[in-house]
Amino acid sequence: MHLSFICNQEQINIKIKSLSKTSTSEDGWIDFYIDKVTNENWLLTRYDSEYQGGGLQVLKRLPDIQATYRDWE
Repeated sequence: MHLSFICNQEQINIKIKSLSKTSTSEDGWIDFYIDKVTNENWLLTRYDSEYQGGGLQVLKRLPDIQATYRDWE
């Protein structure tokens, strides 16, 4: 199965071990990674970061999947 995003903390921790960190955003909220085996780019961010604890951690494969209106017709 080829995942586009992971939001389970245990699965994130497992996946991160197979990735190499390439950079961090200027504000420090997003970490960028690469999978050197598949050459896939990933980013680690948090949704609802304004909540106590920093919000939900999400690991997303890039490029983001974009749904358009035409996809649903």
